[in-house]
Amino acid sequence: MEREIDRRIGAASAVMRTLHGSVVVKRELSRKAKLSIYQSIYVPALTYGHELWVMTERTRSRVQAAEMSFLRRVAGLSLRDRVRSSVIREELGVDPLLLRVERSQMRWLGHLVRMPPGRLPGEVFRARPTGRRPRGRPRTRWRDYVSRLAWERLGIPQEELAEVEVVLGQKAVVGDSGGEEGGPPRWLVDRSVDLQLTAEDLDVVSLALTTAMFSFLFSVLTSCLTANPMRELSGV
Repeated sequence: MEREIDRRIGAASAVMRTLHGSVVVKRELSRKAKLSIYQSIYVPALTYGHELWVMTERTRSRVQAAEMSFLRRVAGLSLRDRVRSSVIREELGVDPLLLRVERSQMRWLGHLVRMPPGRLPGEVFRARPTGRRPRGRPRTRWRDYVSRLAWERLGIPQEELAEVEVVLGQKAVVGDSGGEEGGPPRWLVDRSVDLQLTAEDLDVVSLALTTAMFSFLFSVLTSCLTANPMRELSGV
């Protein structure tokens, strides 16, 4: 996985080299136009397939460095200016790229746990390979990584995620509650405007519903009214 992330960083660097003189440091081009190119060209080249990434401290640092390499030039700064990344993002009005990656990974997890039996991605997610492992420390599986992410960002224990597999094919909690098949229940969609819930928040709440943690559901709804619980990454 690190090899794939390194390959995406290399692709983003190639985009940077191509756009450097004509876009990134061109003074005649407005900052808004540069950020639009950043969002539409540079970020997709860097984060293609990021929903299935397993992020380590090394890869997180490298992705953040690639992100700031572009943004720092857009802001007209260099490493010698010793300006913090969070200050540059705040000045440009850009969310941390790692925050965007983790949001997408949690959204994909929500799709997987609501996926009915027979769908290949869901079957792969629930699969338990047999056989002997090679010697040495086993590699971190995406399942283990995203389970830890759900615990750190949303407070959902790994054993609760395991319970989701028991009700995946039943869809009695979510699918039969009046909403779209495999989607959030209708009452939650109707209330999302009053509660100011975004699409990402709906996915999070749907995951909580699937685990039948109704007490946890109301705490998530309350937190969504005040602040996004994943915003703690904004200082990265």
